[in-house]
Amino acid sequence: MTEQDKKLIQELEIEGLPEEEKKEIIRALYTSLQIRVGRQLADKMDEKLLGDFDKARKKGEDEAEKWLKANFTDYQAIVTEQLEKLKSEIKDKVGQFVSQMQTKH
Repeated sequence: MTEQDKKLIQELEIEGLPEEEKKEIIRALYTSLQIRVGRQLADKMDEKLLGDFDKARKKGEDEAEKWLKANFTDYQAIVTEQLEKLKSEIKDKVGQFVSQMQTKH
């Protein structure tokens, strides 16, 4: 687990969960983040840009990210905005789950 993952676990307040569940939540967060950022950026692309991005993506994740940063000056802001939204949503769901578990006991 990376330092960034550990920081996210603290921010999400899920330190007490079993290791495998924490990893699953982090994986789901990154997957959702990619989808959300991808959708938002795709809405800004014409056919040519979509084709250029697809070529970069086929070269690997690092190449795709470089391409996005070079072609969208707001790329990092979009990632940050979507990550903050996801963290808030996850924290809300974890809070609801904990509350439900407490009322059952």
